[in-house]
Amino acid sequence: MHCFMWHEGEGGRGSSEISTGVLKHLCNLSPEVTRVILYFDTCGGQNRNAAFSTMCLRAVKGLPLTVIGHKFLESGHSQMEYDSIHAAVETARKRVPVYSPDGYYTLVRTARKKTNPCQVHELSHGDFRDF
Repeated sequence: MHCFMWHEGEGGRGSSEISTGVLKHLCNLSPEVTRVILYFDTCGGQNRNAAFSTMCLRAVKGLPLTVIGHKFLESGHSQMEYDSIHAAVETARKRVPVYSPDGYYTLVRTARKKTNPCQVHELSHGDFRDF
């Protein structure tokens, strides 16, 4: 599991920041991967917008990908893997005091030690693209 993280001094939680994280993940896929299906909740501000679509078009044009499919789950009736990650992080947060952004990065890395731990990718202001 890959988690792309940044603190509020580096960027917000808008469509360009989310698109940048997804593009970074797509760039790290094996060159043999030509088709990707992305599953989403119904958060229009982050993934159902022109900026995200622009990022997908750029990815198909510049990467070995030929298809990026989108599947939107029904609002309120979905459970995705990242929901369990959020729950594990919140549970760990109750036991461990966090005083800095680095503390959150470490918390996420260690929240699921036994089952599929998260690989945290720390993004900074210079990483973000304006889509």
